[in-house]
Amino acid sequence: MAGSGSLPAVLCADHFYMSEEAMRILKSAGEIMWVKCKNEEEMISKAESLKPKVIISEYFRITGRIMDAAMPNLRGIIAFGVGYDHIDVNAASERGIYVANAAGANAESVAEHTFALILCLARKIHSLNNFIRSGKWIRQEETGIPEQFVPRDLQGKIIGIIGLGAIGRRVARIAKGFGMKVLGYDPYITPEIAREIGVDLIDLETLLRESDIITLHVP
Repeated sequence: MAGSGSLPAVLCADHFYMSEEAMRILKSAGEIMWVKCKNEEEMISKAESLKPKVIISEYFRITGRIMDAAMPNLRGIIAFGVGYDHIDVNAASERGIYVANAAGANAESVAEHTFALILCLARKIHSLNNFIRSGKWIRQEETGIPEQFVPRDLQGKIIGIIGLGAIGRRVARIAKGFGMKVLGYDPYITPEIAREIGVDLIDLETLLRESDIITLHVP
């Protein structure tokens, strides 16, 4: 069943979130078919019956066998996100099937969330919240704050970023706004690019030794 109307069938292998606007655009391009499969055999069965022209997957592994089941209709596989290691790209290439991803789609969101977690740790928000709720801190004058709960400032601290792709570079930008010194390790970028984004590019061992905070942004 390759789409009951004039639009091509689009098989969504995961129940991922899409905004109303994104869903509207997708529906204008194809007949959306959401499936939920536990294993490869179940997905093969769905692909054989639906014969989609496009498969969209966020996490479900799309193998050559699944591609074969969707042939001859299958023309493209889309990774719903940046990573595409769950798609057998070599198998797709052998079959003339295009593979695409959404590069940079969530980079800003992930970078902001990274700093939300860094702030939570530095300011001891979670620990202090639990401490206060436990009733152990009634008045600061009487008990004070235990040493392990004293918040730390980010200004002047050194952050080490491992991986200076789309997310890592955005984290560097935010860190500079907090007045932090930014160290970076990425064997795939040049010192010129590092200087452009305000990062001191160094070796991994030095970064691990000198950083107050380390954040990892690699596949």
